[in-house]
Amino acid sequence: MYYKKNWYTVPEGTYQGRGTKVTILADGGELIIKDLNGKQLATHEICYGRGRLISNTDHKRDKSKKIDALMLDVAVLFPDNDNALMYLEKIRKEKQRYARDQFLHIRKCVERADVDIAGKTLRLCIDNGIYDAKDFEAVLDMYLDQRKANGTSMHEMKKVSLSINKKIVEITPNTSNIMDYEKIMKN
Repeated sequence: MYYKKNWYTVPEGTYQGRGTKVTILADGGELIIKDLNGKQLATHEICYGRGRLISNTDHKRDKSKKIDALMLDVAVLFPDNDNALMYLEKIRKEKQRYARDQFLHIRKCVERADVDIAGKTLRLCIDNGIYDAKDFEAVLDMYLDQRKANGTSMHEMKKVSLSINKKIVEITPNTSNIMDYEKIMKN
């Protein structure tokens, strides 16, 4: 992003090519960069020199792979992996900046319940549009309290295998040498 004769970086994946629009706010010696929805993308100290690239090394990291792996780890804790993945993806979109914290909190909650309660909690949250880890915990606690009141014991929680989605993530595509294609195109 170009501002007063200097370039400022934004996080990986934020820039979508020419025409990408952001809003900027200079406040107290800081440059705040936001997307058009008002979500803060980056904050930099304003540079008063010229022709410099002001960057945050964190902007170059691709965090999506780690988040994807965490999402899969959490999804396998539920009996319905596909719905769990859709649920977690919705949380990721709504709470992009805090997705990791949300997933870690949900994992912590589900690990203290059994598969049946985890599944019921997930279904109720999806059916009622609840896409927040703290609210998820409240629903889970409600089911745990109901079970306690009924005097039912909690079964040993079992991890279930993640159907096709886990296999897809583990696939590494074959690669080809570009020279092979160039030879084909020349002939």
